[in-house]
Amino acid sequence: MALSERSRSALYRGFSAVVDDEEAVAEMLSFFPARDVEEAVTKEFMRAELAETELRLGGELRAEMRDLGLDLRAEMRRMIWVNIGSLIAFAGVIIAAVRI
Repeated sequence: MALSERSRSALYRGFSAVVDDEEAVAEMLSFFPARDVEEAVTKEFMRAELAETELRLGGELRAEMRDLGLDLRAEMRRMIWVNIGSLIAFAGVIIAAVRI
């Protein structure tokens, strides 16, 4: 909760009359921001903002990949078939080497 300058000044004077340590009073008042901009962010708000950002970035990334012509599923299928072909060729070389 933000405090107006008037309220902050009144609290400072009041606490200074009760507590002899000005540094302690200033430290205690530092937990109350002087402006709304300095208000602490709640965990719920931060989680909501992060989730929204992740969704937006994920959508942008997919759109950018689509624009570049990258289809991850097609690339994965191609890589799987290349690996299977390589394994079959390697097995053939091993079988031929064993027969020699």
